[in-house]
Order: sequence, then structure tokens, then C-alpha cells
Amino acid sequence: MNKLLLAAAAAVFMISSIAIAGDELDIDKKSTAERALEDKPAQEILNEMACKDKKSGDQVKDSTDGTMHTCK
Repeated sequence: MNKLLLAAAAAVFMISSIAIAGDELDIDKKSTAERALEDKPAQEILNEMACKDKKSGDQVKDSTDGTMHTCK
């Protein structure tokens, strides 16, 4: 009886270990927010935030270097 119980526990452990290891193989674990911000410098993000309530063609002052930026 003990051998059967030990074998069952070992089988559960092995199956769960394989399932956990398989979960770690997910290459694309980035969240949607992380993917949206990829390859986008902070300056560009700040400019987009400044243009949020502006019309296309309006100019806003860049908060990082002080230059004028035209909203899209």
C-alpha cells in the first residue's frame, strides 16, 4: 500500500513538474502594455501625452529638451 501511495505521489509530482516547465517555455510573456511601449523612447511618449487634448497641427513644448513639437 505504501509503495502504491509513493508511486502515485511521484507521478503527480512528475506531471506537475512537466506542466510547470512547459509553462515557462512561453516566449511571449510580455503584457499588452509592455508590447505597446516597445521601441518607443520616453520623449515620444511624453509628446503623445501632451498632444492628447490638442488638434492635429497644434504645437506643444517638448518637456525633455524644450523644443517645439507638432501634434499628429
